[in-house]
Amino acid sequence: MIINKDNLVFRRATLEDIPELVKFKLLLLDELNPNEDKTKLDTLKKELEKFFEDHIGTTEFISWLVEYEGEIVATSGLILWRVPPRYDCLHGKYGYISNMYTVPKARRNG
Repeated sequence: MIINKDNLVFRRATLEDIPELVKFKLLLLDELNPNEDKTKLDTLKKELEKFFEDHIGTTEFISWLVEYEGEIVATSGLILWRVPPRYDCLHGKYGYISNMYTVPKARRNG
């Protein structure tokens, strides 16, 4: 799939996007761990839904989506937290990039 970058729409994820965020997280996990035992899949889905419900719209988790021709083709997530300052990190702010996933047909487009 060749993507016209001028038609990409970048936007923050909202509570309405939770089903898509769960779907994309599961796609990512399945690609990273194709042989993972799926007996806890239903519980994992519920826990993911709860995480996104609790954190979207807060300063603790920021998620961006990329849409192309009305379809979400990529997701990202940033988890933010703060610890007591240290010599090497005087502000104590940390971030962890997670949930980075692009559907296979939209990959390799720069």
